[in-house]
Amino acid sequence: MICDLNEGFPFLPDDSVDEIYSHNTLEHIDKLLLLMDEIHRVLKPGGRKLVFVPHFSNPYYYSDPTHHHFFGFYTFYYFSDEQLHLKRPVPSFYFSRKFVVERLRLRFISPFRVINVMYQLVEWLVNLSPRTQELYEHSFCYLIPCYGVEATLRPVKAGAP
Repeated sequence: MICDLNEGFPFLPDDSVDEIYSHNTLEHIDKLLLLMDEIHRVLKPGGRKLVFVPHFSNPYYYSDPTHHHFFGFYTFYYFSDEQLHLKRPVPSFYFSRKFVVERLRLRFISPFRVINVMYQLVEWLVNLSPRTQELYEHSFCYLIPCYGVEATLRPVKAGAP
């Protein structure tokens, strides 16, 4: 199936998809908010969105002139009402369709093999908890750049358990 993601999925019925996976895609979308709305619409109750996007501190992120959006630890929480574990909750009133951020990891990868050894330890430490993820992004992300954000989102559907 070929489609323009900026137009959503008008050919798919509501609640018809079990899972949507995207890797290094959302940063290229002009109409990201429309696409997130469409993803929510087409996912079945209990469905999930698996996503990987570059982190804003990734030095390669700015090299690509086709990138339109920044992503960080907090980005997907703007689409969620469940933020009690966050030190700095973000406003979620911008979007009527909500997701549960089921899993979120900051990924550290380098094309340099020597640095990857260190990055394995950094990734483990940073992803110990949401607090350590927030601390990293607040204070250390420009010292040790993050490669990307990996998340699993579940749509919150009216009337679904």
